[in-house]
Amino acid sequence: QKISLSLMETLLGTGHPKTAEAMYVFGLIMYKTGRYVVAERLYRRALGTRRRALGEGHLDVAASLCSLAYLYGTLGKYEKATKHYRRALAIMRNIFASRRPPDLATAMSGLAWILFRQAKYTQAEHMF
Repeated sequence: QKISLSLMETLLGTGHPKTAEAMYVFGLIMYKTGRYVVAERLYRRALGTRRRALGEGHLDVAASLCSLAYLYGTLGKYEKATKHYRRALAIMRNIFASRRPPDLATAMSGLAWILFRQAKYTQAEHMF
Protein backbone atom coordinates (compact mmCIF):
# COMPACT_ATOMS: atom_id res chain seq x y z
CA GLN A 1 0.00 0.00 0.00
CA LYS A 2 2.94 2.35 0.64
CA ILE A 3 3.96 1.90 -2.99
CA SER A 4 0.42 2.64 -4.14
CA LEU A 5 0.22 5.78 -2.00
CA SER A 6 3.64 6.97 -3.13
CA LEU A 7 2.71 6.34 -6.76
CA MET A 8 -0.57 8.27 -6.38
CA GLU A 9 1.26 11.20 -4.79
CA THR A 10 3.80 11.22 -7.62
CA LEU A 11 1.33 10.83 -10.48
CA LEU A 12 -1.67 12.79 -9.21
CA GLY A 13 -0.24 15.00 -6.48
CA THR A 14 -0.94 15.11 -2.77
CA GLY A 15 -4.15 17.10 -3.20
CA HIS A 16 -6.00 14.72 -5.51
CA PRO A 17 -9.09 12.83 -4.24
CA LYS A 18 -7.64 9.49 -5.46
CA THR A 19 -4.51 10.16 -3.39
CA ALA A 20 -6.76 10.86 -0.39
CA GLU A 21 -8.51 7.54 -1.04
CA ALA A 22 -5.16 5.72 -0.99
CA MET A 23 -4.27 7.46 2.31
CA TYR A 24 -7.65 6.49 3.74
CA VAL A 25 -7.33 2.83 2.73
CA PHE A 26 -3.78 2.66 4.07
CA GLY A 27 -5.12 4.16 7.31
CA LEU A 28 -7.75 1.40 7.50
CA ILE A 29 -5.01 -1.21 7.14
CA MET A 30 -2.93 0.45 9.85
CA TYR A 31 -5.97 0.58 12.15
CA LYS A 32 -6.79 -3.08 11.58
CA THR A 33 -3.19 -4.05 12.39
CA GLY A 34 -3.16 -2.02 15.61
CA ARG A 35 -0.90 0.78 14.39
CA TYR A 36 -3.18 3.52 15.67
CA VAL A 37 -0.72 6.42 15.57
CA VAL A 38 0.01 5.81 11.90
CA ALA A 39 -3.70 5.25 11.19
CA GLU A 40 -4.61 8.56 12.81
CA ARG A 41 -1.97 10.42 10.79
CA LEU A 42 -3.21 8.89 7.53
CA TYR A 43 -6.88 9.49 8.38
CA ARG A 44 -6.14 13.12 9.22
CA ARG A 45 -4.18 13.64 5.98
CA ALA A 46 -6.98 12.03 3.96
CA LEU A 47 -9.55 14.21 5.73
CA GLY A 48 -7.61 17.39 5.00
CA THR A 49 -7.11 16.47 1.37
CA ARG A 50 -10.75 15.51 0.95
CA ARG A 51 -11.91 18.78 2.52
CA ARG A 52 -9.74 20.81 0.18
CA ALA A 53 -10.46 18.78 -2.97
CA LEU A 54 -14.13 17.88 -2.47
CA GLY A 55 -15.51 20.42 -0.02
CA GLU A 56 -16.64 20.14 3.60
CA GLY A 57 -20.05 18.72 2.72
CA HIS A 58 -18.88 15.69 0.70
CA LEU A 59 -19.70 12.12 1.73
CA ASP A 60 -16.00 11.14 1.60
CA VAL A 61 -15.29 13.85 4.20
CA ALA A 62 -17.97 12.27 6.40
CA ALA A 63 -16.37 8.84 5.90
CA SER A 64 -12.99 10.21 7.03
CA LEU A 65 -14.62 11.81 10.07
CA CYS A 66 -16.30 8.50 10.96
CA SER A 67 -13.03 6.59 10.71
CA LEU A 68 -11.30 9.12 12.95
CA ALA A 69 -14.22 8.97 15.39
CA TYR A 70 -14.06 5.18 15.52
CA LEU A 71 -10.31 5.30 16.11
CA TYR A 72 -10.73 7.87 18.89
CA GLY A 73 -13.43 5.72 20.47
CA THR A 74 -11.12 2.72 20.42
CA LEU A 75 -8.46 4.83 22.15
CA GLY A 76 -10.92 6.10 24.78
CA LYS A 77 -10.81 9.67 23.44
CA TYR A 78 -14.55 10.03 23.68
CA GLU A 79 -14.84 13.81 23.34
CA LYS A 80 -12.93 13.74 20.06
CA ALA A 81 -14.93 10.73 18.88
CA THR A 82 -18.23 12.42 19.69
CA LYS A 83 -17.20 15.63 17.93
CA HIS A 84 -16.18 13.77 14.76
CA TYR A 85 -19.29 11.55 14.70
CA ARG A 86 -21.56 14.57 15.15
CA ARG A 87 -19.86 16.43 12.28
CA ALA A 88 -20.12 13.35 10.04
CA LEU A 89 -23.80 12.96 10.90
CA ALA A 90 -24.47 16.60 10.08
CA ILE A 91 -22.87 16.15 6.66
CA MET A 92 -24.80 12.94 5.99
CA ARG A 93 -28.10 14.40 7.11
CA ASN A 94 -27.54 17.35 4.80
CA ILE A 95 -26.73 15.07 1.86
CA PHE A 96 -29.47 12.53 2.40
CA ALA A 97 -32.19 14.74 3.95
CA SER A 98 -35.19 12.42 4.39
CA ARG A 99 -33.51 9.15 3.31
CA ARG A 100 -31.55 7.05 5.81
CA PRO A 101 -28.88 5.06 3.97
CA PRO A 102 -26.58 2.53 5.66
CA ASP A 103 -23.71 5.06 6.05
CA LEU A 104 -25.93 7.29 8.16
CA ALA A 105 -27.09 4.35 10.27
CA THR A 106 -23.48 3.26 10.81
CA ALA A 107 -22.45 6.74 11.96
CA MET A 108 -25.45 6.96 14.30
CA SER A 109 -24.64 3.55 15.74
CA GLY A 110 -21.01 4.61 16.24
CA LEU A 111 -22.04 7.73 18.12
CA ALA A 112 -24.43 5.66 20.24
CA TRP A 113 -21.54 3.34 21.11
CA ILE A 114 -19.36 6.30 22.20
CA LEU A 115 -22.19 7.76 24.30
CA PHE A 116 -22.84 4.33 25.86
CA ARG A 117 -19.14 3.96 26.76
CA GLN A 118 -19.45 7.27 28.64
CA ALA A 119 -22.58 6.06 30.50
CA LYS A 120 -24.73 8.62 28.63
CA TYR A 121 -27.49 6.06 28.18
CA THR A 122 -30.38 8.44 27.45
CA GLN A 123 -28.40 10.19 24.70
CA ALA A 124 -27.30 6.83 23.28
CA GLU A 125 -30.92 5.63 23.22
CA HIS A 126 -31.91 8.64 21.10
CA MET A 127 -29.56 7.48 18.35
CA PHE A 128 -31.92 4.57 17.71
